[in-house]
Amino acid sequence: MAAPNLISLSKDLAYKLQDPVASGTTNGERWTADGRLGYLRRAYRRLYRVLQQLYPELMHTVFKSFYKVATVTTSAVGQYTASAYDEVFEIFVKFPSDEEWNRATYISPEDYISTYTGYSDFYNPDYNTSTFYWTIMNDTIYILPGMEYEMFHSYRDDVASTLSYTGDNDIDVPSEYWDIILSLAAQEAYMDVGDVNMVNIYKSDVDVQINFLNISKQQKEEDDEMA
Repeated sequence: MAAPNLISLSKDLAYKLQDPVASGTTNGERWTADGRLGYLRRAYRRLYRVLQQLYPELMHTVFKSFYKVATVTTSAVGQYTASAYDEVFEIFVKFPSDEEWNRATYISPEDYISTYTGYSDFYNPDYNTSTFYWTIMNDTIYILPGMEYEMFHSYRDDVASTLSYTGDNDIDVPSEYWDIILSLAAQEAYMDVGDVNMVNIYKSDVDVQINFLNISKQQKEEDDEMA
């Protein structure tokens, strides 16, 4: 029942935009259903950025699917497309015939290039010593030494880009945080039409709600410590 949640959010957003509709997939007089969906996508991304910068301790509470894991097979030279990922957190590799996984160490794209080209010997990728490195450039994961691997990795999807009124894609945020999504979406919409007064109203609303979330989390941690 993922899609109805997003449809419901779209309908609620229409009311916040003073453009009520009968259904979340119905066009209003001022904003289309697709337009509202676009604002919900933008709101999701803004909420993620705000929490990541100001309240990173809330990330795992608000975003239910923060971490996802998968096992895939790389190309023959240790590459795998990551265009569907917002972030890659950790990578383990092994040859398909091996049983033991080995953690690959992240290095910057600059270090990867200098190591790959032989201009730097600071990193020494070596299968025999289980020394593996990885980086990500241009939506592609690169692993050294460059061989075919089974890759077990944790990542975060670009959930916002997959939001739609049909199918199984929906906002991976619990319902108690939907008001923040709606207020952020309304703020984005009013910014586009230049309604400064409404932008400020919803900005204040967002600030209050996020601060309340942080206070609630701190209170819960204090209660847990006293229990």
